[in-house]
Amino acid sequence: MGKVRMKHGMKSELTLRDGEKKDCKLLWEWRNEKSVREASFNSKYISYEEHKKWFQKKIKSRKEKISIIESEFGKEIGQVRFDFNSPGAAEVSIIIDKTERGKGYGIQALRLFCEHTFKNYPIKNITAHIKQKNTPSLRIFKKSGFTINRLKEVKGFSCYEMILERNSQKRVNGL
Repeated sequence: MGKVRMKHGMKSELTLRDGEKKDCKLLWEWRNEKSVREASFNSKYISYEEHKKWFQKKIKSRKEKISIIESEFGKEIGQVRFDFNSPGAAEVSIIIDKTERGKGYGIQALRLFCEHTFKNYPIKNITAHIKQKNTPSLRIFKKSGFTINRLKEVKGFSCYEMILERNSQKRVNGL
């Protein structure tokens, strides 16, 4: 990916950049934040050693991608990640730093990330699995053009499977 930029509102610009080794500790801190754990399918505290192994595997993988969301001043404000889980499809997840939530960054970063993914990978759709009670994430994904495909169980939790089709993404972003 390198760096991908987009305007956020009238004044600021967001950048997505590839995750790097230096981001390991920051992602570990975000992942272990209480509300992020509650929204995750694994809500247990993750040790730094366990996270480090997971992170090293992810940044080396060709089937997974971690991107860091930065403000126009270079401040890391979140991460967006996808896994190629089946031919023609990717699954996405996003975390926004608790101090940056509610500012619209999640919607803009998710749109940018999906646009970049459709443009650069031969996939037909992007999915997300969101716990039924996670209304902030549901809102972000809906505003980013995702639609609810079905209600299903994932790892013992009732969740919405949301989907963004290649063609619907173009309508949302005005392409």
